[in-house]
Amino acid sequence: DGDGQLWATMNQNENPLKPDELHRSDFQDDHGFPKRNEVSGNWKQSLAANNAGFFQNTEPPVALLGNHASANGLDFTEINDAFAGHAFLVRFSLGDDLLAVNADTGDVQPIVTGLINPIDVLTDPQGNLLIAQHGAGGRIFRLTLFEGPGALLGDVDRSGEIDATDWMILRDNFNADLTGLTPTQALALGDLNGDFHNDELDFGIFKSAFDQANGDGAFAALLRVPEPSAAALLSATGVALCGLRRRRIMRQCATVPAGGKALR
Repeated sequence: DGDGQLWATMNQNENPLKPDELHRSDFQDDHGFPKRNEVSGNWKQSLAANNAGFFQNTEPPVALLGNHASANGLDFTEINDAFAGHAFLVRFSLGDDLLAVNADTGDVQPIVTGLINPIDVLTDPQGNLLIAQHGAGGRIFRLTLFEGPGALLGDVDRSGEIDATDWMILRDNFNADLTGLTPTQALALGDLNGDFHNDELDFGIFKSAFDQANGDGAFAALLRVPEPSAAALLSATGVALCGLRRRRIMRQCATVPAGGKALR
């Protein structure tokens, strides 16, 4: 992790039944891992290892992950301060989910459920989580942890709602160059999937999120309603044209042909 500590998941024995565990180590503690293998025997009794200071202190697991969990994968991301320092892992069997584990408290929080035999989780260069799924033919999902508690996918301005203001930000920055920005800055300009582009992929994400938040067909209805500024401009233009037409009529009424009467 960022502090230079080593982390490991342990897929425990099933006979006798033991829960899978998540461990954090300073490289020398005794974490209760099995003591023997067929090559070196009981390696915890190695004189060289003990003289080097290994196995002197017992370190309990950071968290228990459940029986028959097959905990796999392990990574960290700093993209969201609320999850800074959390360890992310997946469970192949129990839960079929992605977990975030608080390194300080050991609290385990499901982040994504409904996966089918996930086998790994890694971060991409932008700090998004990549989840590899073995089931359903094999898939890779990308997950962005938006900043702020309760943040909504598609809530670009972080107002707590997905509305027309979010759409205008997304639209006005379509195809903008977001390279060099932080993930938070890029998100504020409509980068919903964390790839530092505001493009058709973000448009599709926003459309689905808008309809989910506001009802089926809400986004299509939004596009049919003129923006307030545009409506005001059209109204002002209509008034101006009407006034211009009236002034022309008034000028015509004031014109008197030679030897004739005023036109009405």
